[in-house]
Amino acid sequence: MLESEVKKCMLITTPRAGKTLSRGALSIASFLNSRGYLTEILPLAYLVDYRDEWSYEEIETILKDSLENAGPVLVGVSNQFTGDYPICMEILKRCKQINEDIVSVVGGVHVTFLDSDSAKLPYVDIVVRGEGEWAMLDLATTLEKRHDVDKVLGITYMKDGEIIRNPDRPLGDLAELPPLDFGLLPPMFVQNIFIHGMLNRGCNFNCRFCGESAFWKKRRSFPVDRIIQEMISLDQVYNNPMHGIDDSMLYIGSEQFTQLAEEIRRQKIRLHPDFYIMSRVDSFLEDDLALVKETGINYVQLGIESASPKVLQAMNKKTSKEKILSCCVKLKKYGLKPYGLWMIGHPGDTPDEAEYSLDFMEYLLQERLMERVAVSVFAPCPGTIFFEQPEKFGIELLSDNWMDWSQYFVERPVCQLTDFSAEEIMRSYRKAHEIIDRVNPGALSLGDA
Repeated sequence: MLESEVKKCMLITTPRAGKTLSRGALSIASFLNSRGYLTEILPLAYLVDYRDEWSYEEIETILKDSLENAGPVLVGVSNQFTGDYPICMEILKRCKQINEDIVSVVGGVHVTFLDSDSAKLPYVDIVVRGEGEWAMLDLATTLEKRHDVDKVLGITYMKDGEIIRNPDRPLGDLAELPPLDFGLLPPMFVQNIFIHGMLNRGCNFNCRFCGESAFWKKRRSFPVDRIIQEMISLDQVYNNPMHGIDDSMLYIGSEQFTQLAEEIRRQKIRLHPDFYIMSRVDSFLEDDLALVKETGINYVQLGIESASPKVLQAMNKKTSKEKILSCCVKLKKYGLKPYGLWMIGHPGDTPDEAEYSLDFMEYLLQERLMERVAVSVFAPCPGTIFFEQPEKFGIELLSDNWMDWSQYFVERPVCQLTDFSAEEIMRSYRKAHEIIDRVNPGALSLGDA
């Protein structure tokens, strides 16, 4: 095997990624290239033209051509969402059929918490748990030197018929990561997709339905200059201004956000008209909002989830209906547009609690205190206590097909509650959309359409 060959990696994103950027795969590829390991990205969503329907035979043809042209030794698949897990596995299976000598790797939230299930599959060589950049660099270096992977931290694999879980890898220094290299993607792809920046990994809050705290371990910050460089590149090179900041929780009044806002204004960086930041209803002061508007940001996305005190307590949200209302009033006062995320069917929810919550959502829409909404159906995510101990919370799983694990575009819930059947959950979900259609059809967010 030639030395130049062992430095070649290919990272694949699934066709279901659609017109969104897989930040994880691109971050890993940008990092590996900056460290001298030639890495390519294969965005399958672009290569099948963002279609909802495609065949694995079509995907296999793309994989065969790409693998033969690039000749990678290491192939990784980015498993962004639990619902994509079966597709990720099928992609790796076909990669192995094309070239059985390829080292196949999968990473992401789902496989981090269910690593043994993936490692048992004959076409999965390595599962990367948690943060991927440094693990992939270590793995690439180890393979180049033809050493055993037993010293590579944060990976799971099969050896002599047994599952081996190497010790966890300490978190890396985010300052070592370069800005995303959009040049690794087809230019037309970058020009036509939704791209969001990131200022932090992790969240200081511990909402029980979210696996982010378990995955990232703690909240860490990127240098502000990193996202500024990405913003400039997207606007000036690709004429596709950044669409928002995808942190789960951004502190609007923080020194970090102030620095970001000052740099955006100083360098006159153009933002997308729908640019949004995500925050909580209880995590900023009114005095901070003028700076948000002056920066050119229009939308503030809020993880509202529910107006029911019972459900909010079960979520560990530590918010209230009164705080939600006060927050929306303040945002509107400063010309900002609240964008609310709502959830139906979470433990603690019942038909009556859902009705109470949807009545409040309707009020916010009627009064134009909520400009956009996205309504999801609860699914117990791997990495959360609801997935690990469903019986304790009255959760009955209804499907073992990971493809059903989508919180949006829901045809049937993957679970039901003791006091909230699947049929009742779907009635509430449909009612939410009926409210939107009746009160303010334009309020349905693009991600939920």
